[in-house]
Amino acid sequence: MIPDFAAKLALVLKAVSLSRGRLAADLGVDKSVVSRWASGVNAPSGENLVQLTRCLAARLPGFNGTDWDLDAAAFAARVGATLPVATVASGPKPMLHDVFGITGAGDETRTWGHIYAGRWRQWRLSSTGDRVFMREHGLHRLDDDRLAITVTARGYALHGAAQVFRQRLSVWVAAPQYGIVFTSTMNGLSFVTDPVMTGIMTGCEFDQAMTPFAMPTVIERLPLDDRSDAEFLHDSRQLDPIVAEEDVPSALVPLLLADVGPRAHAAAIGPAVMRVGPPPRGWRGG
Repeated sequence: MIPDFAAKLALVLKAVSLSRGRLAADLGVDKSVVSRWASGVNAPSGENLVQLTRCLAARLPGFNGTDWDLDAAAFAARVGATLPVATVASGPKPMLHDVFGITGAGDETRTWGHIYAGRWRQWRLSSTGDRVFMREHGLHRLDDDRLAITVTARGYALHGAAQVFRQRLSVWVAAPQYGIVFTSTMNGLSFVTDPVMTGIMTGCEFDQAMTPFAMPTVIERLPLDDRSDAEFLHDSRQLDPIVAEEDVPSALVPLLLADVGPRAHAAAIGPAVMRVGPPPRGWRGG
């Protein structure tokens, strides 16, 4: 696997003024294939990498296959580009091994992290009111032994990281201006085509007491389009995170409104402890 391939591809395409659509046409592949390379969802096959390198070498004399193995700074210098200011991976990167001494998460993320890469829509309740639903959008980008995470909506952007461990995704994102960290534990995926993840999110409210909360959350995979990742995040920041209940996929409302806790258990209407299983059977996203 080529380290930081998606970032390097973006640099060299900009350096030679080549659009994704034109590159796809030159290589004889669908535009969605190039979009997946550019977003980090997939890496090119050996044959496609050879063809890609030849295509770029025609516009960048001397460019060859070994250049892909350069580090980011050296690659940028090689293609005559300027490294962009980091916008996705600028948040904290607490890792299972670094913090807790848990080994294996890095290797598992390198192996399975591509399944979780891409663009996502998150559904959850607001912590500030009953039956107030929220919709946020996120970008997951594979960065060696971790996923760089950005979650955004109108008025805010959260940055952080995630790792795969024992077929579960552990996520940390932070709002530095408020000094708040949100964590999620998500049920794992098996294939890059799996459309939905379910799990539990914890954090603190934006109130004076910073009251802790926990709630179910559902993350829905979004199809790729012609927008760059930066354009996707920009557009997502224009969207109101508060949505009406009728705008939430109907299959998710019971899961998001699950009644749990000692009182629910005593009344035989819910479990004492919150547990979130796999997505509703047959649900393919909203």
